[in-house]
Order: sequence, then structure tokens, then C-alpha cells
Amino acid sequence: DATATLQAMQSCRQETAALERLDCYDRILAPEQAGFGGAALVKARYQGEAWARATEQEKRRQGNTTELLVTQVPGERPTVVITTPAIGHVPPRPVLMFSCVDNITRMQVALMHPLDVHDIAVTLNADSRALRSHWFVRENGTLLESSRG
Repeated sequence: DATATLQAMQSCRQETAALERLDCYDRILAPEQAGFGGAALVKARYQGEAWARATEQEKRRQGNTTELLVTQVPGERPTVVITTPAIGHVPPRPVLMFSCVDNITRMQVALMHPLDVHDIAVTLNADSRALRSHWFVRENGTLLESSRG
């Protein structure tokens, strides 16, 4: 009945999360596919541009070295990317990347397993000093980032 369908659709409007709201409408308008369940709500695997930049550069690495790999692209949008893999991990390893893209200098870590947080406390130990900061988690949890303009 149209009135019941309309009332059910009105209840979907209360759902704040976009995918859950879409799933609510789908269950009302396409009930024969209800057996599909919440599978549509599984977070899609997403690797962003910075993650791809780091991992693509690391594909050039010869052997099991940790020397810095450098890519420099001159021109109207000059870009510099420097990467090295994490030590103490078996491949695929997280990748430390320093880059300057669009005049923004970034220090990032491309992760092989996503984190489920928005930021993370990072401590860098250098010259007998501990430098503490918060890094952002980007690109669907696969990238830690500290950037400066």
C-alpha cells in the first residue's frame, strides 16, 4: 500500500549515515533483494593518491634495501617524492614518504593495514629527544600524515 510505503520512506529520512539511509530505502523499494543484507555497507577498499604514490615508487626498489628512493618532476607543478620502507616488517611494508606536492611539504606513512581512528599520537626520537605530535589518519585509514604549507 502506498501510504505504508511513504511512511516507511519517511522513517529512512531519520538515518544520518548516507549508506545506511540508502540501504533503508532499498529495503523498502526492493524487498525481494533483502537477502543481500548489509553487504552493501561494507567499507570499500580505497587507496588514495598519496598511498598510491608511495607504493608505486616502492615498486622500483631493488632487493631488500632501505636507501631513499627519490622522484623529482619539474615543470608547472614541480613535485618531489622521497620514500623508504619500514624496517622490522616483512613485505608488504609500511612506507615512510616525504613529499612536496602543490607547494605543501608532507611527511606521511603509507600503511598496509588500515587504522580505524581519525588521528594518532606519534613520537619521533631524534638526537636523544622525543618529539611528540598528532598525525592525521587519511585515505580510509591507510595513510598517516603530518603536513605543513
